[in-house]
Amino acid sequence: MRLQKLYCILDVSTSGIERLQRAQLYPIVLLVKFKSPKQIREIKDLRCDKITAKAAKELYEHSLKVESEYKHLITGMTLNLECLAILYILIEE
Repeated sequence: MRLQKLYCILDVSTSGIERLQRAQLYPIVLLVKFKSPKQIREIKDLRCDKITAKAAKELYEHSLKVESEYKHLITGMTLNLECLAILYILIEE
């Protein structure tokens, strides 16, 4: 019998990651890093989710905070716009 490695993509909070680790489940954690608030608006526009410049700036600032406070939980980061769009679509489905 051949065993297959299966993976799933979850949109989970940092506290959820910590709970998984306490349960001795060690997820691969990818942080989707944005270059700017403008990039956030572009990604949201791909999904027809209009967002104000102020809201995009707040999301950007929050992502920087998460990155600095929880970098010990993060396995990797992506800046690739195409990869970002695919991940966003998969998570939203």
